[in-house]
Amino acid sequence: MNGEAANCNLKDDLETSYDPLDADLKSDSLLVGDIDTDGDVDVISSTVVGDVISDADDITITSASSIYGTVIARPNTNIDIDGDSYVRGDVVVNSGTLDLDSVDIDGHVYASDDDFPSSCPDTTIGPDEESCGEYDPRDPDDAPD
Repeated sequence: MNGEAANCNLKDDLETSYDPLDADLKSDSLLVGDIDTDGDVDVISSTVVGDVISDADDITITSASSIYGTVIARPNTNIDIDGDSYVRGDVVVNSGTLDLDSVDIDGHVYASDDDFPSSCPDTTIGPDEESCGEYDPRDPDDAPD
């Protein structure tokens, strides 16, 4: 999507013989619905009113994007959120990397100590708006599905 709006769920539920579906939202796109794919997800200067879930290599949320839902990386999927972006729900990473820079996360972060970043400048996490250094990530095994 490039500067468009859609009210639907984007779900990759294809047979394994097909390539995974990558989701790319750019330039003030608006998706009202969930993204659930086995492909990579890129949300650039856009808004998703729903959850973002991927079982691929990367979820990238950047350039003042907003996610009004939870961001879930299936095992071995990386999450990179930056550029004054906002996540209303939780962020879940399990055996993947998590990079945060200039992000406001209203929910909690579920990540192991190894996956949680040692530095995430200009980032606030949780209902108490803690910095990365103050915040204690939650166990990914306790994360919502």
